[in-house]
Amino acid sequence: MAGTVPGADARRKVRAALRLDSTRILMQRRRAMRKASRRRAPPGRRAPSAEPEGPSLPTAPAWRAATAALLLALLLQLGSRAHSEYRWSAWAFGDAQTMLSNRQWTEGGWLRNRLLFNPQGYAAAIEVVDEPALRHHAHGTYTRGAHGIGPRRLYTHYPPGYLLPFATLHELGFERMAAARLLAVAMSVAALGVFFLAFSLAASPAAAFGAVALIALSSPFQRYADSLANHAVDDLLRALFVYAVILSTRAAEAARRRRAALAAWGVALAMALSSVDSTFFLFAFVVAWHAIASHDAPTPRARLGRVARVGALYGLAPVLGHALLLLQNAWYLGLAGALQDLADIVGFKSGAQAQASGGRWSTWLDSIALSLDDLYGAWLVALLAAGRVALHLRARLGGRGGDEP
Repeated sequence: MAGTVPGADARRKVRAALRLDSTRILMQRRRAMRKASRRRAPPGRRAPSAEPEGPSLPTAPAWRAATAALLLALLLQLGSRAHSEYRWSAWAFGDAQTMLSNRQWTEGGWLRNRLLFNPQGYAAAIEVVDEPALRHHAHGTYTRGAHGIGPRRLYTHYPPGYLLPFATLHELGFERMAAARLLAVAMSVAALGVFFLAFSLAASPAAAFGAVALIALSSPFQRYADSLANHAVDDLLRALFVYAVILSTRAAEAARRRRAALAAWGVALAMALSSVDSTFFLFAFVVAWHAIASHDAPTPRARLGRVARVGALYGLAPVLGHALLLLQNAWYLGLAGALQDLADIVGFKSGAQAQASGGRWSTWLDSIALSLDDLYGAWLVALLAAGRVALHLRARLGGRGGDEP
C-alpha cells in the first residue's frame, strides 16, 4: 500500500505536465490563427481583436474618394471662369498669342506654318513680314544682338509641341477662347489625378492627398491652370513621367515594369518637343529616383553604375527631341540660320541669367522666399501646421484604429 503512493504521485505529475503542454499548444495555435486572420483582412482594415481600439484614421478608399471630390470641385471652380470674357490667366500675353497662332495654323495650314508658333495678326498678307525689308514688323523670333537673324514671322526659340492640343481643338471648329480654357483646365486637373496615383505608389494615399491638396491650393496652380501657353501641357506630361518612372521600379511584374519604362521614355521625348524648362526637371527626377530605388545594389559602385546607365538611357530622349527641333527650325531658317539662331539664343539666355543672379547667394535666397510667399500665404501655412499637429495628437492620444492608408 505504501508502495503505491509514489507511483500515483508520478502519474499526477505527468498528467499535470501534459495539461500544461496542451494549454501552451492551444494558446500558440490561437495566436497563430489571429495573425493569419489579420493577414487575410482587406487592405486598410484590421481584423477584429479583443483589444480596445481608438478612433481610426481614413483608409485608402476614403483618401481616393476625397481626392476625387477635390478634383471635381476644382473642375467646377476653374471651369466656371472659363467663359468670362474679362478674365485672363496669369500668362495673358501668352494666351492671346496662342489664339493668334491657332487661327494662323487653321487658315494658313499647319505645314505652311512649319508647325512653329505664329503669334501674328490676321492680315491675309502677313507672310510679307518675312521679307528682309519688312522684318522689323514681325513678332516671332527676335534676339537682341543677333548676328543676321533679326525679327521673323515664326517663333523658333521655344518648342511648339504644346500648341498641338489647342490647335487641334481650333481645327475641329471650337474656335472660342472658352473652349481652349476648358481644355487647359481639364489637362491641369488630370495632372493632379496622375500625381495622386504616383504619390500613392511612392508613399501612401494619405500623403498623396496632402500633396495634391497643396498643389491645388497654391497660387501658381490657381493662376496658371487655365493658361493657354505651355503650363497645362507641361503639368500633365510631368505627372505622367513621374508616375511611369515610379511604376517602372514598383510594379510587381517585370513585363509591366518594362512597359512603364518605355512609356516614361516616350513622355520624356514628348516633353522635349513641348518644353525646355521641364526637360531638366525630368532628367533630375529620374536620376534621383533611381538613386533611391537602387538601394539594394551590392556595392556603391554598382549603384552608381546602375544610375548612370538609367540617366544615359533617359538622356537620349531630350537629345533626340531637340535634334528634331533643330531640323524643324532649319526647315524655316535654313541649316546655317538655325545653327546661328541657336547660338544667339543660348548666348543671350546665359548672359541674362548671369546678369540676373549676379552670383550672389542673397539673390537665390530672396527668390526662394518670394516663391514660398507666392505659393502659400502665411494663413495657409499656419492652417496646415495646425492640422498636422492635430493629426499627431490624435494618433498619439487616441490611438490608431486602422492600418496606414
